[in-house]
Amino acid sequence: MKKLFKIIFIILLCLLVIQLYLILSFHKEKNDNPLPPLYLKGAYHVHSLFSDGGGDIHEITRAASQANLDFVILTDHGRPNFKSSNTTQYLNNILLIGASEFSLYSGHMTAIGYKIPEYIYPPEPQEAINEIMRDKGICFISHPFDSKIPWSDWNIENFNGIEILNSYDSAKNASLLKTALLPLRYLFSPVYALTSLFPYPQKEMKQWDLFLTKGHYFGIYALDAHAKLSLSKSYRVKIPSYLTMFKILTLYIKTDHTLRNNTHSDAAAIISALRAGNFFSVIESLASANGFENYYLQKDGQKIEMGGSSHQTGGSLVFILPFPFATDIIIIKDGTLYKKIIHNTQKQLSVQINEPGVYRSELFISQNHFSYLPWITANPFFIDIQKINKKEPDSKMTKKLFNAENYFHIEKNKQSTAQQNYEQTEENKWQVNFNFHLKEESQHDKNFWTALARRENMDFSAYHGFIMEAKGIKRMRFSLQFRTSHNHIETIYQHTFLLEQQWQKITIPFDNFYQISGTEQKSNLQNITSFFILINADTAFPESSGTINIKKFGLY
Repeated sequence: MKKLFKIIFIILLCLLVIQLYLILSFHKEKNDNPLPPLYLKGAYHVHSLFSDGGGDIHEITRAASQANLDFVILTDHGRPNFKSSNTTQYLNNILLIGASEFSLYSGHMTAIGYKIPEYIYPPEPQEAINEIMRDKGICFISHPFDSKIPWSDWNIENFNGIEILNSYDSAKNASLLKTALLPLRYLFSPVYALTSLFPYPQKEMKQWDLFLTKGHYFGIYALDAHAKLSLSKSYRVKIPSYLTMFKILTLYIKTDHTLRNNTHSDAAAIISALRAGNFFSVIESLASANGFENYYLQKDGQKIEMGGSSHQTGGSLVFILPFPFATDIIIIKDGTLYKKIIHNTQKQLSVQINEPGVYRSELFISQNHFSYLPWITANPFFIDIQKINKKEPDSKMTKKLFNAENYFHIEKNKQSTAQQNYEQTEENKWQVNFNFHLKEESQHDKNFWTALARRENMDFSAYHGFIMEAKGIKRMRFSLQFRTSHNHIETIYQHTFLLEQQWQKITIPFDNFYQISGTEQKSNLQNITSFFILINADTAFPESSGTINIKKFGLY
């Protein structure tokens, strides 16, 4: 038995020595190049005390300054997070850009550069995207394959991109061995410990390439920094610190002009570069990427920046690589390997492009302990890609539902007020005008709602969805809800819609509704028991008031 223990002890000691060697021999590759003109370095996806982060904006910007960053994008939870959204400013010589991480029905999504509304953004992903884009904002899918909060709606469109590496997600999904070794590694080198948690993001890269078959979407590395580790319900430590996290992953953004020390125009310049895809992501703990550039050089000499499009094949992908170490480069075309260059030491490299396609590149540091990790991921070039304009079908009402006075009745919580009145339009059609004021029930019961309700057994199975014409007294978001019954169990489906001050046609297919309660997996449209046009805490704040006008309500 003693001999067995001795053998086990020797094995553990050898493993410890190996780990200590790996930790202590790890170093960041040297790169003394300055950032090229118009380039900025920063951190994306950071949480603060405005939601579930461990530090305030002063601590965050001090750490960013110590890490020699230029900007930090704050993404606290909310739809939106109003405190975070209103915090864009220069602080400790860092441009802090206030943003949010939305919790949606299909997962989390960061939103940046949006207008702060008087209501709550919608929980449906495509509705949220449409509204962010309408206000010239940008948005990225967060931690798409997270073990607890994965993304689930892969049919969305017109967003900006996807997180392809997320440090928080990597830590949560690390193998048992990596998790077991983490305390030892962190004790000697926090940067090495956190870097060792990264896998090559195979699933994320594949999903990104799938999106690229449908449109212009960009990949981004996300810190998802919280600076908080809960050891118990009441005790937390600020590990890993913001400073440590800022040494792990960075964004390099190329703006179209030098920053002017003006908060809003400088933030707009960074957001514009993100929107255009003119940035690349870096595992900063491996090496600084200062000096790296990647562009497409057309035959006529015109330079196309990352994220850009060219109608000309026959140009070259150009890489500026002023590094004192060798790199491995892979070029992906339309989701498959196009070219692989091993142990490159050239300071400038050109790769001929003769075929239409979507081209993107990943760079790895040769002969490095983490040579399997994509040190740099550059955003794609769209070469001679024909854009397909998608035409939405023009839906027409085939069944009128609202066709008489007092068709609806009002339902609400006790403290809220609401009234409806009916009038006939010039077309001899009925119009309902619904006025409301939302008020919480009490200090202990924060619930509130008002609704135009119709309770009646109906069969909608022959139709595709709801259709109506509506407007509001101001821009507001409402919900359309219907309920079904099966074996005396009620199931609720809901979808929100945005109203402006002008009349607009609104169509909501039944397939777009989300189940918010009940047991059915697919809506039983033969057994509709009621439907509601409502406004509540899902999309509005207490003390909100307004008017909605509706006509031509029915099915298509």
